[in-house]
Amino acid sequence: MLAGRPGAVVAAPAAVALTLSMGPAEWLLRRFREGTVAALRTSTARGEFRRCTAAVLAECLCGYLAILFALAVAGTVLWPGAPALGGVRSATLLLVGAVLWTGLLLQLSGAASLVAAVCAGAAAVQSVALLTGTGGPALAGLCVAAGSASVLAVLVCVLLGRATAHRL
Repeated sequence: MLAGRPGAVVAAPAAVALTLSMGPAEWLLRRFREGTVAALRTSTARGEFRRCTAAVLAECLCGYLAILFALAVAGTVLWPGAPALGGVRSATLLLVGAVLWTGLLLQLSGAASLVAAVCAGAAAVQSVALLTGTGGPALAGLCVAAGSASVLAVLVCVLLGRATAHRL
């Protein structure tokens, strides 16, 4: 909720944080690309390339999530009447951030249809959970974000762990 209802400020700081984090996300996507190209040049074995790619991926994704979390904390502090950024809200926001960043990475790598399928599936699952009252909105959001982030992480590892995915 962003406006017009009681409790409307709940999502606003997170939405602002996600929006502002897109600039650093783009820079980190470029950093990932540069890191994998460097790994192509220096790796002499397939396993070595996979390890280098995984290290660059972890560095870039963790960097993005750190920036997103800092922006969310700042937004929560600065937004009048915003509730505290608790554990479930923080975890859900970071998982949504992971979905966004890995989704962008996969789209840039030519796997946009897979990303769209995962996100459409997540939207359907969350809609069904909310319509049936399964768990509650916070738990449904957390579980769906965790599932989506996990699926996209596996896709990133499978698709981008191959040297042929990074040809110039």
